[in-house]
Amino acid sequence: MKKVFLLGLWCFVIALSISVLYLRYIFSDFNQSVDHQRVDLLIEEIKSAEIYGEVVYDTYNQIYDEALERSYLGKFTYDLFGKIKECPCYTVASATSSTIINYSSNHLAENRYNIARILEEQVSQKECLNYILANFNYSYNKIGIGEAARFYYQKELNDLEQKELVGLLIMEKNPMIYNPKRSPERHTRKVAELMKNIK
Repeated sequence: MKKVFLLGLWCFVIALSISVLYLRYIFSDFNQSVDHQRVDLLIEEIKSAEIYGEVVYDTYNQIYDEALERSYLGKFTYDLFGKIKECPCYTVASATSSTIINYSSNHLAENRYNIARILEEQVSQKECLNYILANFNYSYNKIGIGEAARFYYQKELNDLEQKELVGLLIMEKNPMIYNPKRSPERHTRKVAELMKNIK
Protein backbone atom coordinates (compact mmCIF):
# COMPACT_ATOMS: atom_id res chain seq x y z
CA MET A 1 0.00 0.00 0.00
CA LYS A 2 2.85 2.36 0.86
CA LYS A 3 4.50 1.67 -2.53
CA VAL A 4 1.28 2.51 -4.37
CA PHE A 5 0.98 5.76 -2.41
CA LEU A 6 4.60 6.71 -3.17
CA LEU A 7 4.17 5.85 -6.85
CA GLY A 8 1.03 7.98 -6.98
CA LEU A 9 2.83 10.83 -5.24
CA TRP A 10 5.76 10.66 -7.68
CA CYS A 11 3.37 10.63 -10.63
CA PHE A 12 1.61 13.69 -9.23
CA VAL A 13 4.92 15.54 -8.69
CA ILE A 14 6.11 14.69 -12.22
CA ALA A 15 2.80 15.77 -13.78
CA LEU A 16 2.84 19.00 -11.78
CA SER A 17 6.46 19.70 -12.80
CA ILE A 18 5.67 19.11 -16.48
CA SER A 19 2.63 21.40 -16.23
CA VAL A 20 4.68 24.18 -14.62
CA LEU A 21 7.43 23.86 -17.25
CA TYR A 22 4.83 23.87 -20.04
CA LEU A 23 3.20 27.04 -18.72
CA ARG A 24 6.58 28.72 -18.27
CA TYR A 25 7.26 27.93 -21.93
CA ILE A 26 3.88 29.31 -23.05
CA PHE A 27 4.56 32.63 -21.30
CA SER A 28 8.25 32.85 -22.24
CA ASP A 29 10.07 34.52 -25.13
CA PHE A 30 10.95 31.05 -26.44
CA ASN A 31 7.33 30.63 -27.50
CA GLN A 32 7.35 32.18 -30.97
CA SER A 33 3.69 31.39 -31.68
CA VAL A 34 2.43 34.88 -30.93
CA ASP A 35 3.06 37.59 -33.54
CA HIS A 36 4.03 40.52 -31.33
CA GLN A 37 3.69 43.08 -34.13
CA ARG A 38 0.05 42.08 -34.57
CA VAL A 39 -0.47 42.24 -30.81
CA ASP A 40 0.99 45.78 -30.82
CA LEU A 41 -1.46 46.78 -33.57
CA LEU A 42 -4.32 45.26 -31.56
CA ILE A 43 -3.24 47.23 -28.48
CA GLU A 44 -3.31 50.45 -30.53
CA GLU A 45 -6.85 49.61 -31.70
CA ILE A 46 -7.95 48.86 -28.14
CA LYS A 47 -6.52 52.15 -26.86
CA SER A 48 -8.26 54.10 -29.62
CA ALA A 49 -11.68 52.46 -29.13
CA GLU A 50 -14.57 54.68 -28.07
CA ILE A 51 -14.91 55.11 -24.29
CA TYR A 52 -18.34 54.09 -23.05
CA GLY A 53 -18.28 55.34 -19.47
CA GLU A 54 -19.05 54.28 -15.94
CA VAL A 55 -22.74 53.50 -16.44
CA VAL A 56 -21.84 50.86 -19.04
CA TYR A 57 -18.92 49.53 -16.95
CA ASP A 58 -20.98 49.33 -13.77
CA THR A 59 -23.89 47.58 -15.48
CA TYR A 60 -21.53 45.15 -17.22
CA ASN A 61 -19.79 44.39 -13.93
CA GLN A 62 -23.09 43.69 -12.20
CA ILE A 63 -24.48 41.35 -14.83
CA TYR A 64 -21.17 39.56 -15.43
CA ASP A 65 -20.14 39.06 -11.81
CA GLU A 66 -17.37 41.67 -11.52
CA ALA A 67 -15.74 40.68 -14.84
CA LEU A 68 -13.83 43.97 -15.02
CA GLU A 69 -12.02 43.01 -11.81
CA ARG A 70 -10.75 39.69 -13.21
CA SER A 71 -7.64 38.78 -15.18
CA TYR A 72 -6.50 36.05 -17.53
CA LEU A 73 -5.08 34.22 -14.49
CA GLY A 74 -8.55 34.04 -13.01
CA LYS A 75 -9.88 32.63 -16.27
CA PHE A 76 -7.09 30.05 -16.33
CA THR A 77 -7.78 29.03 -12.70
CA TYR A 78 -11.51 28.74 -13.36
CA ASP A 79 -10.81 26.65 -16.48
CA LEU A 80 -8.91 24.16 -14.35
CA PHE A 81 -12.04 23.62 -12.27
CA GLY A 82 -14.48 23.60 -15.18
CA LYS A 83 -16.09 26.99 -14.61
CA ILE A 84 -16.24 29.73 -17.23
CA LYS A 85 -15.34 33.13 -15.81
CA GLU A 86 -13.96 35.35 -18.54
CA CYS A 87 -12.64 38.86 -18.43
CA PRO A 88 -12.79 41.29 -21.38
CA CYS A 89 -9.07 41.03 -22.20
CA TYR A 90 -9.32 37.24 -22.42
CA THR A 91 -12.42 37.63 -24.62
CA VAL A 92 -10.45 39.91 -26.96
CA ALA A 93 -7.52 37.46 -26.95
CA SER A 94 -9.82 34.56 -27.86
CA ALA A 95 -11.61 36.49 -30.59
CA THR A 96 -8.41 37.74 -32.23
CA SER A 97 -6.09 34.77 -31.64
CA SER A 98 -6.61 33.42 -35.16
CA THR A 99 -4.99 36.55 -36.60
CA ILE A 100 -2.23 36.86 -33.99
CA ILE A 101 -0.94 33.31 -33.66
CA ASN A 102 1.70 32.19 -36.15
CA TYR A 103 0.32 28.95 -37.54
CA SER A 104 3.68 28.09 -39.09
CA SER A 105 4.94 27.45 -35.56
CA ASN A 106 3.21 25.47 -32.86
CA HIS A 107 -0.41 26.45 -32.35
CA LEU A 108 -1.41 25.91 -28.75
CA ALA A 109 -4.78 26.81 -27.30
CA GLU A 110 -3.00 28.21 -24.26
CA ASN A 111 -1.58 31.00 -26.44
CA ARG A 112 -4.86 32.83 -25.85
CA TYR A 113 -3.75 33.19 -22.23
CA ASN A 114 -0.41 34.52 -23.42
CA ILE A 115 -2.12 37.10 -25.65
CA ALA A 116 -4.40 38.07 -22.74
CA ARG A 117 -1.34 38.43 -20.48
CA ILE A 118 0.33 40.75 -23.00
CA LEU A 119 -2.86 42.79 -23.36
CA GLU A 120 -3.27 43.15 -19.59
CA GLU A 121 0.27 44.52 -19.32
CA GLN A 122 -0.67 47.35 -21.72
CA VAL A 123 -4.40 48.01 -21.36
CA SER A 124 -7.14 47.76 -18.73
CA GLN A 125 -10.18 45.49 -18.68
CA LYS A 126 -12.33 48.58 -19.33
CA GLU A 127 -10.32 49.39 -22.45
CA CYS A 128 -10.76 45.80 -23.66
CA LEU A 129 -14.48 46.08 -23.01
CA ASN A 130 -14.60 49.33 -25.01
CA TYR A 131 -12.95 47.49 -27.90
CA ILE A 132 -15.43 44.60 -27.68
CA LEU A 133 -18.47 46.87 -27.54
CA ALA A 134 -17.21 49.03 -30.41
CA ASN A 135 -16.51 46.07 -32.71
CA PHE A 136 -19.11 43.49 -31.80
CA ASN A 137 -21.63 42.44 -34.45
CA TYR A 138 -25.06 42.71 -32.82
CA SER A 139 -26.71 40.88 -35.75
CA TYR A 140 -28.26 42.46 -38.83
CA ASN A 141 -24.74 43.73 -39.51
CA LYS A 142 -25.01 46.29 -36.73
CA ILE A 143 -21.44 46.81 -35.56
CA GLY A 144 -20.88 48.41 -32.17
CA ILE A 145 -23.17 49.01 -29.23
CA GLY A 146 -24.03 52.54 -30.36
CA GLU A 147 -25.36 51.35 -33.70
CA ALA A 148 -27.16 48.49 -31.93
CA ALA A 149 -28.87 50.97 -29.56
CA ARG A 150 -30.17 52.96 -32.52
CA PHE A 151 -31.31 49.82 -34.38
CA TYR A 152 -32.98 47.90 -31.54
CA TYR A 153 -34.27 50.75 -29.37
CA GLN A 154 -34.22 53.80 -31.70
CA LYS A 155 -32.17 55.67 -29.07
CA GLU A 156 -28.64 56.86 -28.54
CA LEU A 157 -26.63 54.73 -26.13
CA ASN A 158 -26.63 57.44 -23.44
CA ASP A 159 -30.44 57.64 -23.61
CA LEU A 160 -31.10 53.94 -22.96
CA GLU A 161 -32.96 52.79 -19.89
CA GLN A 162 -30.95 50.39 -17.76
CA LYS A 163 -32.93 47.33 -18.87
CA GLU A 164 -32.27 48.28 -22.51
CA LEU A 165 -28.54 48.59 -21.80
CA VAL A 166 -28.64 45.17 -20.10
CA GLY A 167 -30.44 43.86 -23.20
CA LEU A 168 -27.55 44.97 -25.41
CA LEU A 169 -24.84 43.78 -23.03
CA ILE A 170 -26.25 40.25 -22.86
CA MET A 171 -26.22 40.07 -26.65
CA GLU A 172 -22.42 40.14 -26.47
CA LYS A 173 -22.55 36.57 -25.13
CA ASN A 174 -24.83 35.33 -27.90
CA PRO A 175 -26.49 37.76 -30.32
CA MET A 176 -28.71 35.05 -31.81
CA ILE A 177 -30.14 33.59 -28.60
CA TYR A 178 -30.63 36.95 -26.86
CA ASN A 179 -31.71 38.94 -29.89
CA PRO A 180 -34.71 41.19 -29.07
CA LYS A 181 -36.05 40.93 -32.63
CA ARG A 182 -35.53 37.21 -33.27
CA SER A 183 -36.24 35.91 -29.76
CA PRO A 184 -38.12 38.66 -27.89
CA GLU A 185 -39.50 36.35 -25.18
CA ARG A 186 -36.13 34.80 -24.37
CA HIS A 187 -34.49 38.23 -24.47
CA THR A 188 -37.10 39.72 -22.11
CA ARG A 189 -36.81 36.78 -19.68
CA LYS A 190 -33.01 37.04 -19.55
CA VAL A 191 -33.10 40.80 -19.04
CA ALA A 192 -35.66 40.43 -16.23
CA GLU A 193 -33.52 37.74 -14.58
CA LEU A 194 -30.40 39.92 -14.71
CA MET A 195 -32.20 43.08 -13.59
CA LYS A 196 -32.73 41.37 -10.21
CA ASN A 197 -28.93 41.58 -9.68
CA ILE A 198 -28.71 45.25 -10.60
CA LYS A 199 -28.46 47.64 -7.64
